[in-house]
Amino acid sequence: MYTEEFTPVIVKCYANRDGRDFELCCFKKLLQFQGKYIPKYLGRGTANSMETSRRFALILSWVGEDLDGRESIVPASSWTAAREAVFNMHRLGVVHGDLEFRNMSYDQSKRRIFFYDFGNSLCYI
Repeated sequence: MYTEEFTPVIVKCYANRDGRDFELCCFKKLLQFQGKYIPKYLGRGTANSMETSRRFALILSWVGEDLDGRESIVPASSWTAAREAVFNMHRLGVVHGDLEFRNMSYDQSKRRIFFYDFGNSLCYI
């Protein structure tokens, strides 16, 4: 009997290549935080469709459901660590630009907050 296990991923689609590549730049600048405070970058792609024309995508590791409306499940110590992570992202030249609960998730096993959706970020050299 053959069985497969699948790991869920996030596929974020963009209407244009520039949007995707900008967010990819942020993930590259934050390489040391991938898997720790942001999803891991797994790949990128392009798809053509009769319905949607051409779409560009980032493939990222799944980091859980967003915290919107569920922020009370996060202990104070995890918020403190998340604040430190944001300061370190700024130090590396990335300002998220949209830090809302809908762009955060909480991994209970790691007791860690993850940030995602860097589409509105400022990325400094």
